[in-house]
Amino acid sequence: MKKLCTLFGLLIIAQSYGSTDTVEVRSTLTDVTVFFDGAQITRTATLQLAPGKYVLAFKQLPLELNAKSLQVLPGADMDILSVSHQTNESNFRFKTDDEKRMEEQIEKILFQLKEIQNRQDVFAIEERFLLDNSKLTLKDGGTTVAEIREAANLYRERLNEVRAQRLELSAQSESLEKRIQDLRTETSKLVALETKVYSRLYVGVTVKNARKQELSVKYFIPSAGWVPTYDFRVTEVNEPLSVVYQANVFQTSGEDWDKVNITLSSGKPGLSGEKPSMKPWFLGRGSPYVPENTARGPSALSGMVADIETGEPMPFVNVMLMQDGKMVSGTTTDFHGSFRFRPLAPGFYAIQVSFVGYENKTLSSVRVKEGGTTYQEVLIAPTAIGLSQFEVVEYASPLIDADRGSVTRQDIVSLPPRSALSEVAVYTGGVPSSFENKNWYYIDGVKVRGTTRSPRAAIQTEPVIHDFIAHSMKSTLTNLEYAIEIPYSVPSDGQDHSIRIKSVEVPVDYVYHAMPALERDVFLTADIPNWSDLNLLSGKASIYYQGTFTGETYIDAHFSKDTLSISLGRDGSLVVEREGNSKKYDRRRIGNNIREKSAWDITLRNNKQVPVKMVVEDQYPLSDRKSISVALLESGNAKVDERSGIMKWELELAPGERRELSYEFEVRYPHGFHFSLR
Repeated sequence: MKKLCTLFGLLIIAQSYGSTDTVEVRSTLTDVTVFFDGAQITRTATLQLAPGKYVLAFKQLPLELNAKSLQVLPGADMDILSVSHQTNESNFRFKTDDEKRMEEQIEKILFQLKEIQNRQDVFAIEERFLLDNSKLTLKDGGTTVAEIREAANLYRERLNEVRAQRLELSAQSESLEKRIQDLRTETSKLVALETKVYSRLYVGVTVKNARKQELSVKYFIPSAGWVPTYDFRVTEVNEPLSVVYQANVFQTSGEDWDKVNITLSSGKPGLSGEKPSMKPWFLGRGSPYVPENTARGPSALSGMVADIETGEPMPFVNVMLMQDGKMVSGTTTDFHGSFRFRPLAPGFYAIQVSFVGYENKTLSSVRVKEGGTTYQEVLIAPTAIGLSQFEVVEYASPLIDADRGSVTRQDIVSLPPRSALSEVAVYTGGVPSSFENKNWYYIDGVKVRGTTRSPRAAIQTEPVIHDFIAHSMKSTLTNLEYAIEIPYSVPSDGQDHSIRIKSVEVPVDYVYHAMPALERDVFLTADIPNWSDLNLLSGKASIYYQGTFTGETYIDAHFSKDTLSISLGRDGSLVVEREGNSKKYDRRRIGNNIREKSAWDITLRNNKQVPVKMVVEDQYPLSDRKSISVALLESGNAKVDERSGIMKWELELAPGERRELSYEFEVRYPHGFHFSLR
C-alpha cells in the first residue's frame, strides 16, 4: 500500500509537469542550526540543467525529517512547482554484488573448516589409539632395555607429530574463523546501509536559463540538541573572572555532520508559541489546565550488543529503534559494541538487532524514563555454521589387543592407513572445539580471557572539547544565537561533543566567607553585578581556582536578583579560629534562676599577598519561652539580625594581617534547666 501511494504521488507530479526528466541530486550538508531540542539542517546542491521541467530527487535524507518544516530555496533562474516527501519503508531488496561475493567467500572458508575438522578427527583417533596401546607387557625371556627405549622413542616421536599437527590445524581453524567473522562484519555493514529507512524528497522545478545555480533544502530533525556549560576560572582575587562559554552538542540523526557550519540557538521550536488563555476555575472540579508535553524530554537510550556465548562486544551491528510498529531511528554499534539514541521522548520502545551470522533479536517494551539515560544490554546468539564434531565412543573391534603381549614396531607399522580409520562407532553432533566458550571480556578496553564473565557497567565518557570560538553572537526577538566560526564535525553517535563558544573577562567582587561555628575553612565567592549582560543560559559550570578544579555549580538563568554569587570553593590561605573566652565566662544562681554569661573570640589571619574582603558570620541563641531570656551584651561591631540571632562582620584584611573579633551574651533561665553555652 505504501509503495502504491508513493508511485501514485510521483505519477501525479509527472502528469502535472507533462514531459519531465527525473534527476537524482547529490546534495551536501552545509549548515546546521542546533536548538535545545532538535536542529534545522541545510543541504545545498549545485545544478546545471538545460531549460525545461524536471523532478529533482533527494535521496537518503534522515527518516525523522519533519515534512512540515521543509523549505526549498531555488536558484535565481528556477521556479518551484511542487514538493513531495516519501519514505522507503519496504524491506524487499536484491542482494548487491559485494554481498554475493562475500557470501561465496564465506562458503569456501566453511568448506575449508570442514576439511580441517575431518583431519582433526583423524588425528584425535590416532592419538587415542597410541595412548590406549602404550602399555608394554612382559614376553618370554623378558623385555630388553633396547626394546623399551625403541618403543618409548616411537611413541614420543609419533605423539609429538600428531599433537603438532593438531596444533597447526587449530591455528588454521582460528584464522579461518576470524576471516569469517570479518566477512560477516563487512556484510552486516552493507546490509545495514541498504536496509536503512530513509526519507526521499521530490522537487518539481522549471529551469529558465542553462547556467550553474544552487538549490537549498532546509528541514527540521528532532534527534539533536545542545546543552550550555561554563568554566569559571580564577587565577588570583585581584584579577578578573574568566568565563568560558561552551556547548555540548549531540545528535543521532543517522547521518554524520562533516565539517558543517554550526549555529547554536537557545530556541525551542518544538514548543507552542501561542499565548495561553485563562479558564474558569471551579472548586472541587480539579484544575482546568492540562499540561501539554510538546517538547521532547532530555531522555536517552544507550546500550551494548554482545555475543551471548563469549560476552564479547560486537561492532557494526544493525540496531533499529521502533515504536508502535514504526521505525523511530536506526544506527550501528561502534567498535566497542555500543549504541545510543538521544534525545528521545519518554515512553516504551522496541529494539531490533540484526547481524550476519547471528540470530535476529527483538527486545520489546523497553521503557525510556523521563530524564537521564536508560541502559539496555542485548545478547545475541550465533547461528550454526554446519560443522560437526566427531567424538569416539568405543572401537567397533579392538585394533590391537593389549592383553596379547607387547606392542612391537611391526604392530605400529602394520596399522591400517588413515583412509581406513572409518570402521568406528562415532557420535555426531556438538559444537566444534574452536567455538567453545572462551570467556573473553573487556577491562578498560583491554581484551582479557578468564573463566567467568566480568560484569560490565556503563562507562560515562567525557566530552571532547574543541577550541572553536563563535565569531558572532546575536540576540533575536526570543532567543540567543551563537555562530561558530570554524566548520565542525559531529558524528551521529549520541555522545557529547563540546564546542568552546567564547571567553570573556568579567570584573567581579571577590568575597571570602567564614562561619567558624560550622566550618573551619574559608570559602571564596565571586559576586557578579549586572550579570544579565553576560547572556548566560541555565547550565552546569565547572569551577577552577588557581588552575585546580574545585567543584561544580549550576547557573539558573531565571535568577531574579541583580547580583549573581558563585561559590569558588575553599581557600586555605585564610585562617579562622573560634574559641570560647574562659575569662569572661560566668555562671551564677540568683534565687531560683541561673544567670550564665558566655563569650567567644574569633581570630582571623590573611596569609595571602593581596588584600581581601571578608564576611564573618556567627550567632547567639534565641529563646521562645517566657521563662528564659537572652541578651546580647557585646556584638563586636557586627551587624545583628535580632530575628535570627545571626551576627555578620564585613571587613577587609591587609596582606599578612591578623585580627580578632569577639562577642558576649547572657542567658537567664530557671534552676533545673540543663544546656550548654560553651
